[in-house]
Amino acid sequence: MVLARGDAARVLRTVSSNRLHVRPGDLGNARTLPRVSDENLALERPKTLDWAAMAVGAQALFMALSSALSWGFTSYYKSALIKANNKLKTGDKNKRSPYTADQLNHDLHSYRQSSTIYGILIIVILLLVVWNLRKGRGLARWIFAFVTVFTLAPLNLIREPASDEPGVLKTLGTLTGLASLAALVLLLFVPQTTRYFRAQRMARVGEGARPAGLGSLFGPRPPRTSPVTTGTESPAQPLKRPAETRPGANVDSGAAKTGSAANSGSSFSQPPPGNQLRTRSKSRVTPAEPGDAPASRRGKSRNG
Repeated sequence: MVLARGDAARVLRTVSSNRLHVRPGDLGNARTLPRVSDENLALERPKTLDWAAMAVGAQALFMALSSALSWGFTSYYKSALIKANNKLKTGDKNKRSPYTADQLNHDLHSYRQSSTIYGILIIVILLLVVWNLRKGRGLARWIFAFVTVFTLAPLNLIREPASDEPGVLKTLGTLTGLASLAALVLLLFVPQTTRYFRAQRMARVGEGARPAGLGSLFGPRPPRTSPVTTGTESPAQPLKRPAETRPGANVDSGAAKTGSAANSGSSFSQPPPGNQLRTRSKSRVTPAEPGDAPASRRGKSRNG
């Protein structure tokens, strides 16, 4: 099909107008478009941190179940207390001989109370760690590491399979140790997690700040930054000491200094030449100028 020159021009105008007609909302603006940079990518919470928070939460859950089940399995706990009492030496003050039923019930109740309070305290700390991890606070990692070292939870992977506990308690203890070890590795040894907490700290305290924790005690000090000047400030002028007046100094030099001070905007006026003062000293007397009145002598004369 052959188009006339007018038809072809009309078709080209239509195509070009359709191509160039873009609404302002199609592409967005500089404020709505996300800014992609290395800092923004580092500030995004990685999946490893979510997995670590889930592992800490699972550890808290397993510990809560173990504390609740400690109020059951009475026969097992009583037999465990009797075995522990029999292992004590004869002269030990904690050894009960004979070990009566009332004493056994009292010790069992005390053990359950102390284990429940201990478990609740650790669970609360773990929940706070999870909440702070979701907020991006790096201090939560070290609190969790301290709790892990204090409770020795990862050692349950070795202790629980070799113990004579019931199957449920043994399974919960093993899962607690596994969750604790997984969370510790994900928080302290995975590069994505450490990079995220470093970026969060830099965004919170600024670049060049001293690291928190033990690194601030043994690390080098950051260089001191000089204040930024705009170029409009006048340079500081050094202070000048005022010239001291010597006895018998030249009057003309003093008058010249007074005249320069008057020219520089001082409120003092230069004294007239006829009323110039003479400086006297005790060591010598300044000779009088010709035409001046004789100076009066102070004090009494020798004859008087």
